[in-house]
Amino acid sequence: MEPPATGPVECEVLTLPDDVHSEEIQIVDEIPAGEGGTLVDGDYELVEHVRYLSEPNEDRPTLMRAALRLRNRARVVDYRVDERDPEERENPKGFTAHVVIDGNDIQLEMICPAMESGSIGYTATKDRLSLFEGNEEMRFARR
Repeated sequence: MEPPATGPVECEVLTLPDDVHSEEIQIVDEIPAGEGGTLVDGDYELVEHVRYLSEPNEDRPTLMRAALRLRNRARVVDYRVDERDPEERENPKGFTAHVVIDGNDIQLEMICPAMESGSIGYTATKDRLSLFEGNEEMRFARR
């Protein structure tokens, strides 16, 4: 396991791209496991949001836009998401966290806001990053 970044880290609030929402893709299948990889510093934008289901779902898919920034040699992540549920309510949220790689998982040690730390699966390539949590996969492309 890599140690987290050291020293003070400032919290950053990312700006989301205007009117770029990814409609949820629903797939009847099991969520794949993360394959790990090398995290690369940079700004990433959500390109696909996939929900894996055990049976087809008739609910209207959620619209989402999200961005993340990896910095400090990919040891810090800033994340922001704006999710629209079917009733068109917006639910913006975000965080800054230390990143610790543990095999094919990323341990997120929250810096701000104060919230519970957690772990997510990931697959990283040079310009792509997929994050896996629960039954959801968020696919990001580096800008």
